[in-house]
Amino acid sequence: MGFISVIISSSIISVHSLIIKYPPSLGNHIIRTDTQGKILSWITPQQNAYDKVIDIAWDFIKNKAPIEANGYKGYIVSCSFDIFSNPGYATNNSLDMAGLFGEFVDSVIPYYAYTGNWSYVEVVKQMLDHALIYGLTPDSWEWPNMPYAWSPRGNLNYSGRIEPDKAGEFGLGLLKFYQLTKESKYLDTALDIADVLAEKVREGNATHSPWPHRIFPKNGQILVEYTGNVVGELNFLDALINLKLGNVQNYENARNIARNFLLNHVIPNNDWRYYFEDYLDDCPTKSEFNADETARYLIENKDWDPDWEDHIKSIWKWVEEVLGEHAWKDYGVLPISEQTIDLYYGEFSHTARHASVKAQYAAIKEDLNFKDEAFRLFNWATYGVQEDTGFVLFSANNLDNSEIWYTDGYADFIRHFMAGMAAFPEWAPPNESHLVKATSIVQTISYAQNYIYYETYDAPSDCIDTFRINFIPSSIKAGGLALTQHTDLDSLGYLLNSLSDGGYVLKIQHAGERCVYIYK
Repeated sequence: MGFISVIISSSIISVHSLIIKYPPSLGNHIIRTDTQGKILSWITPQQNAYDKVIDIAWDFIKNKAPIEANGYKGYIVSCSFDIFSNPGYATNNSLDMAGLFGEFVDSVIPYYAYTGNWSYVEVVKQMLDHALIYGLTPDSWEWPNMPYAWSPRGNLNYSGRIEPDKAGEFGLGLLKFYQLTKESKYLDTALDIADVLAEKVREGNATHSPWPHRIFPKNGQILVEYTGNVVGELNFLDALINLKLGNVQNYENARNIARNFLLNHVIPNNDWRYYFEDYLDDCPTKSEFNADETARYLIENKDWDPDWEDHIKSIWKWVEEVLGEHAWKDYGVLPISEQTIDLYYGEFSHTARHASVKAQYAAIKEDLNFKDEAFRLFNWATYGVQEDTGFVLFSANNLDNSEIWYTDGYADFIRHFMAGMAAFPEWAPPNESHLVKATSIVQTISYAQNYIYYETYDAPSDCIDTFRINFIPSSIKAGGLALTQHTDLDSLGYLLNSLSDGGYVLKIQHAGERCVYIYK
C-alpha cells in the first residue's frame, strides 16, 4: 500500500525507531495522555472518540469524495486518491474492487445497525451494483463469475487478474448484502463465487495454498501459488454452511481443506506471505492482515481449534516482534506496521485491526490487560483522522507521499472501530443509544423518540444483541412476546447493566423472534 506524509514533532528520530520527546504530535494532532502518560485519543471527550472517527470517515465517502470526470466517485475507478495536487480526486492506481467493496460491506452493515441511517447503505449498494455488471469474469472462462482483484486504473469496466481470498471477501459481502436487502441478485452471485471456490480447491502445503494467490482468470494461469491468507474464503464458506445455502457439502469439503492448511502449514510457521494486490509476484512480503485476521478467525471459531489460545498468542508474538513499533512505548502503546516490506512508524488501519482482535479476545476472557492494550491501540489509530478534510492518513512516518487509500483509510479502518465498540459497549458515546453488536444481520432499525425497533434476517438459538442505551426500558417485546429481565440469557429475555460513566448495556436474547421493540 502507499504511504502519506504526516507531522510528527520530535527531538530525536532514528530509522525504525522514533523516540518522541517534545512537543509530541501525530497526524497534525497534539497527543493527549492520561495521568499515567498513556495515550488517549485526540478527540474529547474520550468516550466520543471512536464514534467520531467513524462518522468522519463515512462522511467523506458519502459527501466529500469528489465526482470524477467520468461521473463516478473515485472509489469506483481507483484504490486511492490524491491529497496535495488535486485533493480528494482519484490517483492513477489500479483498483482492488473485490477486496475494497467487500470491506465496505463489512463496515456499513454494523454502521447501519448503529445509526439507523440507510443512506450509507445506498452508497455501498452503488458499488456492488456496478460490480455485478462490470466486475465479474465471463461464464466461459476457466475461473468464471469471479470478481477482479487488480483492475487497470480508471476503467469502469473491470478486467485484469483475480485473487481467490479477495473473492471470498467479496462473496461474503454479497451474502451479507442479500441478508440486509433481501435482493436475490446478491445471493445468486455469491453462490456462483462459492461454487467456483469449492470446485477449484486443492490440498495445501508449504508452497501451494488451497487456492492460488494470483491468477489470470481467462486461461487459469497461476501467477503466485501461495498465500498465507485463506480466511477470506473460510468466512464466506462458513456463513453459507451456517445458513444452509448453496452446495453445502462441497463448501464443507473446501472449508476442511483450508482449515487443515492453516493448522498444519501456516500457523506453525507464521508463514503470512502474500496478501496485498499491489506488489510484484516475486515479492513474498508477510502481512499483519493475514496474521491478525487468522487470529480473529480462531477467536470466532474457538470450538473448532482446541489450541486456539496458544495459536493466537503465537500469532500476536510474531506480529508484535516483527511489525510492532516499540518507539511509542512511552505512551503505553505498540502500533503495528503493515507488512515486512514496509516497516513504517506504525500504520493506522493495521493498528486498528490489531486493536479490534485484541478487544474481541479481551471481551471473551474478561481480561483487563488485553482490554487496555486494545484501548491504547485504538486511541493511537484515531490520530490518522483529519476532521476538516475527512482524510484518514496511512502511516505515522515522515515520508512524502501524496496518496490516501480507500481500503486503509476507510473500508478497512471503519470496521475495526465498530468491532471495538461491539466488544466493549462502554466505548460508544454516553448519553446516546446504539446497537453495537448483532448476531444476525439487522435489516431494519429505527431509533424513534419513544422506542427502538429493529428486525433481523433471522433469529438463531444463539441470537443475542447488544446495545449501549441512555434509558431504562419500560418494556421489551420480541415478536409480540414481553421479555423479562434475567441474570443470564439462556432463554428469551434481557440483561441490563449500568455503566460508570452513565447509561446502560442492554443485551437481548430473542431466539426465534426476528422483530424487537425496546420501549422507553
